[in-house]
Amino acid sequence: MQKVIITGAAGFCARHLVSRLRRTESVFIYGTDIGKAKPDNMSLDSYCQVDITDPEQVKELIRQFRPDWIFHLAGLVGNANDADIYRVNVSGTINLLDAYCRFAPEASLLLVGSAAEYGSVTSDLLPVTEELVCKPVGAYGISKYAVTMAGLDLASRHNKKIVIARPFNIIGPGISSNLVLGAILNRIKLALTSQVAPVVKIGNVASARDFIAVEDVVDAYVRMIKGNFWGKIFNICSGQPYTIQSLIDKLVNISTRQIAFEIDPGLYRSTDPPIFYGSCEKARLAFNFNPNVSIESALASAWNYVIKEVENCEL
Repeated sequence: MQKVIITGAAGFCARHLVSRLRRTESVFIYGTDIGKAKPDNMSLDSYCQVDITDPEQVKELIRQFRPDWIFHLAGLVGNANDADIYRVNVSGTINLLDAYCRFAPEASLLLVGSAAEYGSVTSDLLPVTEELVCKPVGAYGISKYAVTMAGLDLASRHNKKIVIARPFNIIGPGISSNLVLGAILNRIKLALTSQVAPVVKIGNVASARDFIAVEDVVDAYVRMIKGNFWGKIFNICSGQPYTIQSLIDKLVNISTRQIAFEIDPGLYRSTDPPIFYGSCEKARLAFNFNPNVSIESALASAWNYVIKEVENCEL
């Protein structure tokens, strides 16, 4: 039986990762997060409140549990201020890496980076491959690139079993409102609970992004940590761009209640490229990665999850 630590256990992807591990692996899962209470409806064997920015707490966690696998999912994204993003994403990860080297040096560790590490990419360089030089823009992308570099350094200089995932835009049940589609779904939820005709504000819907179902993402995470891919980076993506407008149209088709959308210039971001998508060929060749969940199915699952949270609306 593998002893597994999942940081960020209360997060969007962690819930799906736990389900994936339970289906096929013999594991004892130890979840950690900043909250005191164990996340609801999660099949964790044990849970402990840990602030990853506190090096002593992180050392004690790894020293006591001595894991075989570590999935480092904790981190900040979205509207957090820059100082907090660097403190949690960079300093928190360095704390984990230090404790890992000292108390579980033979364990396998998966770090979660981000497609934001690539920065602004011109259309002639698409689809993005792992060999593209990263030029991240903003605190989130820079912090994730710093984490990637720290992991690669330990893997090469000290032969540590570290592998790095670079997921693109993840969608599925429980998607965070800090993510672009999650923000739209959250606005839809708020609109549906209003007493007036629902109106949802949206930004640049013409931009196209690479979306991938969370079930495919966590399946890749498990394949990566079980394989012999130490010191490597893998794009976890669908390889297909979808405009935000096309996703909104699909959501409208799912809904049984009329929803109006309104463009809000304040939601535009000047750094957004018109199109951005990746290549998952490296992952396909390495561990037979082949996204199985369609964009329609992923959207429907995310939508149904939101609707369960909606009260007092006719659907």
